[in-house]
Amino acid sequence: MVALRDVQPFSGDTVAKVSESVRHYYTATAHPLDAEPITLDVLDIQIRFAENRAPHIEAYLTCTIPELQADIDALDARMGTRVEIELGYDLDSFKRESHIVADLMISSCELDYSRDGKSMRITAYSDELRVQSEPLIGDEVFDKSGLENFVTSVLGSNVNTVDQVVDSRVPEPYGASELSTLEVPEFGDNKWDFIDEAQQRTGTWIYCANGRDWIIQPRPEVATTPHHTLTTGPEGTVISARVSTDRERFYNVVMLKYTYTPTKAAPNAPAGLPKTVLGSAFISYGPFDVTKVGMKVYQEKFEMKVTTAQAKAAARAKLARLLSKGHTYDVTALALYSVRPGQTVKVKLFGTDQNLLVQAVTFTPGTGLMDLVLRKPERNEIV
Repeated sequence: MVALRDVQPFSGDTVAKVSESVRHYYTATAHPLDAEPITLDVLDIQIRFAENRAPHIEAYLTCTIPELQADIDALDARMGTRVEIELGYDLDSFKRESHIVADLMISSCELDYSRDGKSMRITAYSDELRVQSEPLIGDEVFDKSGLENFVTSVLGSNVNTVDQVVDSRVPEPYGASELSTLEVPEFGDNKWDFIDEAQQRTGTWIYCANGRDWIIQPRPEVATTPHHTLTTGPEGTVISARVSTDRERFYNVVMLKYTYTPTKAAPNAPAGLPKTVLGSAFISYGPFDVTKVGMKVYQEKFEMKVTTAQAKAAARAKLARLLSKGHTYDVTALALYSVRPGQTVKVKLFGTDQNLLVQAVTFTPGTGLMDLVLRKPERNEIV
């Protein structure tokens, strides 16, 4: 299996030819735990990368059913088989450029029969899904000295059958104060509960960038130099686009309520009374000032111990993410297979050129297209 960290870029010549009539190349290889790799005969494939959900990557493959029963058995979704997906371009009769874009765990495999034929459908996800199903016993002790150490200790606790790579792009001991009041796990919790809470408290993004390796990084910001430029017109790469503003998904106030019961001072001491900590944030300046456009409030409740400062920081981080949800750009364009969530793309759709953040991208290599959800971070004063 190939260990991937960062997205592998395509050459400048290949990027320049994306708008031309190039043949899109795609293949998938299954890797059983105890058998040789299986090259799948892929009929169709769709793979989605998203910043705003976990699992970060999801893929849907339609394939010809393997001839060997042993290969069919090896694709049993219960067996921990993984699938590598490779995407790229045939630039001419002699030159191909392609990269492995994801290493995913098979979640389901369905064999379909009808009078018109037979096929196999595979659904696969990045490893956030695996971690979401790994339970905790309740006696685990996590390393709270910093965010990287914390994530590593959570992933390595209890049952851990997969080698973990944790690559932090934040300085250690980043997050130590925010993690200090994190509750001890209880029976029935899962590992993802604690990883997700850690990224909420620290304002970071923790995800499996390629499906298997874990990345810790700051929340994406618009870059001065875009990763890719989308062009319009007869020779452009944009096929269609829609820009929408929506008050239903827009919020300019966040209110978080945390409730917890203090631990006993001694084994025979009476249980403490439940305590409540509130965290709030609102827009106090700019076009979405609550005194100008009114309040659109997001509320959420948690059962966990936090300080007032941590609750307020969590509310501010939540509001910063929610503020841009009411202004989205949905774009269908010719596919560039190195585009990922968190990157900046440049596009001129209605009005002037804009640098926007990729929130999600879905590749459909059979059509040679990608569907992008772009967002425009809003700059406002959060109190």
